[in-house]
Amino acid sequence: MTEIDMSGARFRLAQAMARGLKVADAAREAAIAECTAYRYLRKPHFRKRIAELQHVYSLLAIGQVSEAIPEAAHALRGLLTSANESVRLRAIQCVFELSADLRHSADLENRIAEIEQQPAEGDAP
Repeated sequence: MTEIDMSGARFRLAQAMARGLKVADAAREAAIAECTAYRYLRKPHFRKRIAELQHVYSLLAIGQVSEAIPEAAHALRGLLTSANESVRLRAIQCVFELSADLRHSADLENRIAEIEQQPAEGDAP
């Protein structure tokens, strides 16, 4: 299988598509014709590159959100002592909802770990 040159306009198109732009908008941003963009999209290697870029962008976003978690938790904790009763109530609701979500996630992680530790069917004991 021949690899597609991912330099220049093709790479800019892949980046724009990975960011979620529509084909016409991505083609315009990459300075290529829309029909050329559709031709590239017919190539499996090009679509794979878009998926790879989407994955990278997702990891970057997760990293940025993760960095903000301690600050957000501190802000939420501060709202628990707000003078405004409705703000306090909403903060309390958020804490309960988040704690339930975290417990659920931890439970799922434990269950998955247990399943992964079990021998597969047909494996020797």
